Amino acid sequence: MPHRTDKPCYLDFASELDAYVSREFYKRSNEDIDFIITMAKRFTCPPQTRLWLMVPFFFREDISTALLTHIHKALSTRDDIVVIFFFNGWGAADASELYEAKLQAAKNELVFPRYSNARFFFVERRFDAAPGIGRLRGLMSDSVMLASRFAKLRDPFILYNDADICDVSDSYFNALIQTTSPTTKLVAGPVHYGYRGRCLSLGTATTLHAPELFLFETVNAAIKSLARTGRINFEKRVWPDGANMMVSCAAYCAVGGFDYGKLSGEDDALGRALHRYNPNHVSSCASIEASDLFEPDTHLSCAYCEDAWIVTDPRRVLMAINAGYTGAETWQAIPFERFPGSQGTSVELLEAYQKNNDLVQIRDLIECNTSSITLLRREIIGKVIYIILRSAQHDFRVQDDEQLKNLLVECRLISESEACILQSFDELPEKVEWKGSGLMRAMCDLTNDRTRNA
Repeated sequence: MPHRTDKPCYLDFASELDAYVSREFYKRSNEDIDFIITMAKRFTCPPQTRLWLMVPFFFREDISTALLTHIHKALSTRDDIVVIFFFNGWGAADASELYEAKLQAAKNELVFPRYSNARFFFVERRFDAAPGIGRLRGLMSDSVMLASRFAKLRDPFILYNDADICDVSDSYFNALIQTTSPTTKLVAGPVHYGYRGRCLSLGTATTLHAPELFLFETVNAAIKSLARTGRINFEKRVWPDGANMMVSCAAYCAVGGFDYGKLSGEDDALGRALHRYNPNHVSSCASIEASDLFEPDTHLSCAYCEDAWIVTDPRRVLMAINAGYTGAETWQAIPFERFPGSQGTSVELLEAYQKNNDLVQIRDLIECNTSSITLLRREIIGKVIYIILRSAQHDFRVQDDEQLKNLLVECRLISESEACILQSFDELPEKVEWKGSGLMRAMCDLTNDRTRNA
């Protein structure tokens, strides 16, 4: 029978790191070990350091104003944050000249003289072939773990952001750090893909809109909200995004860190391991790791911080949508190892979206909203229903019809009372009213004005 203890388990970073190194480092290549140790020795940090911010950056990207502002804010608003910018790339020899040019340009842009050699570190590495995202994040995380030990830090955290940031909460860092405690394993914040609420924020001026991108953002946020409250999936669980998650270094070591073999999905794998890590639980079940049955730890927790939101560049999702997929299929249709994320800008992809008459267009929504074109309204409602149902089909967390109804309600396509009397999903096209559906009203009222966002 499972055994529990009411004695709290506070993870000790030093002992967890020692166990992690002995348990995991032999799996690393000699080249990676040399890199980790070299970087760890370089990452000298102030004794008050509480948070390491890590930003991986593919060399073909452009550094945005939003990213520069974000890093500057990290360094200037608090004295307990250290920033690591990881410039990386791969490719044939003919990419060498471009790589070197981009490297120099990045060094010229990322100049923070007040913080150099203490709280801001520029790291670069060129790989022979495309590394998995698990390896990229793992290399820098392992370096941070050793650097924290060298500096005798007691309870550090590591924060993962992506370079394609378009907008960030004004209270981002304070909100995250205030959420932590000695019992915190993980803190996740919202990641919005272009749209936050009704507002499109790309960090550059545009009057264009992509209603199907807004629909993906709505469905994605709804699924994660339902998962946190246990209304879908089989448990209450915080699902982190690699673009916005903060992890206790002790907990990171305790669960084995990132899987270097993961081409993508490394954030889900680490989030799952942290969620299920329970040192206060003893079971006689030999296959507990493979089982979906486990006992939550009441002492060590995973938290969600609504105020620590970011908006990330949605170009990968737009690439998928423009190619005929739903946003939910993005990471299978447009994988990182084949598409590093630099194929066109979001504005260019939005322009391509406008030219595709197979996609739901803002002009059609506005026309339907100001007149009574019944046939076009039914066509658009049918497309919206199709996208939501297909998105749910590609997300294993939506496990049965009742959970799918919860998703429809959370997306505001239909009301809770309408979901209760829904006999078949084939009835949806006739049940959804154009002006009675909160989702349809929101799609007709998309904006580029942040001050109008709701």
